[in-house]
Amino acid sequence: MYDSAALPAGSDAAQIPGAAAALRGQSGATFVTDENPLEWVVAYEPLSTVGWGLIVAAPWEDVVNPLLRTSLLTPLALIPAFVIAVAAIVFFARRVIRPLQQLDEQAARAGQGDYAALAQPIGGISEVQTLHATLAQMADEIRRYQRSLQSYAATITRSQEDERSRIARELHDETVQALIALDQRTQMIERICRRDPQMAAVKLTELRTMTADAIADVRRVIRNLRPIYLEDLGLAPAIEMLTQSIDGSAGLSATLTIEGEIQRLAPERELALYRIVQEALNNVVKHAQAQHVQVELNYGAQLTVLIRDDGHGFELPNRADALSDWGHFGLIGMRERAELIAAQLTIQSAPGVGTTIELQMPL
Repeated sequence: MYDSAALPAGSDAAQIPGAAAALRGQSGATFVTDENPLEWVVAYEPLSTVGWGLIVAAPWEDVVNPLLRTSLLTPLALIPAFVIAVAAIVFFARRVIRPLQQLDEQAARAGQGDYAALAQPIGGISEVQTLHATLAQMADEIRRYQRSLQSYAATITRSQEDERSRIARELHDETVQALIALDQRTQMIERICRRDPQMAAVKLTELRTMTADAIADVRRVIRNLRPIYLEDLGLAPAIEMLTQSIDGSAGLSATLTIEGEIQRLAPERELALYRIVQEALNNVVKHAQAQHVQVELNYGAQLTVLIRDDGHGFELPNRADALSDWGHFGLIGMRERAELIAAQLTIQSAPGVGTTIELQMPL
């Protein structure tokens, strides 16, 4: 056995701890204490090919000190990572969390009707700012749409009052006056009936004519309030009567074309379609200065209603909510009625080329 530590003369290397075990072909490690006393770690391993044993001994303190030094240096190595983590948390809090909290507060105020809250700028990363800009744009569109609805509601209210006043005037100026005249004629006929039966017969004929005129006036008022043809005969005959009523008025020629097999629809759908066509034709009569208007009904997989005129047309706004700003309240009403029956309404117009209104509704 060879010992690199230069054993004292006369000493027996076989007495070294672990030597006997290494010579027997065993390997391992053990702890020993010398006379100082000093603790040693002794590791032994056999070298069977040459019949030797390898023994390594080192003081326990030398073995442990590198581990201790490594353990002491570990916190120092973690300090930069800790600083980076803290910096990331601070950045995330200032650039993400706080801007999102501000955005949440602004969105809550906007949900309560304070749309100006989203106009206040907030910081944060670009994604948060993009989200803020999108919400601000949506709030602005909602605010414009609300203003449009408010204007439309105010116009509808005024129109209802105007319509009531018009009906009251018609009933007073025409129907009531006609009834008064009928009453006076009746009294006059009663007076002359005994002395001049022939004259009474003439007056009765006049009375019948006046009664027929009064009945026609009342029917006209009722027809304007509620289209009786629509309830009794359906959409196609009602639109046909509507088209005939404006044909020839103010030099306007109106025609109706019906294709496909006519079908009855739910009452609320027929009424909405009738009102849309009625409003479109009223616009042609009042504003288009057209010479011809064509109405088409096409019954197929879906119902297509087309109203086309050759009038002077008009410029359409880029946004639907701007219709109220431009005073096109009739078009707003047509859109609202189309949405109520799940129909798609398309309006095409330009100055000098007339107007085309197309409505498509699944059957």
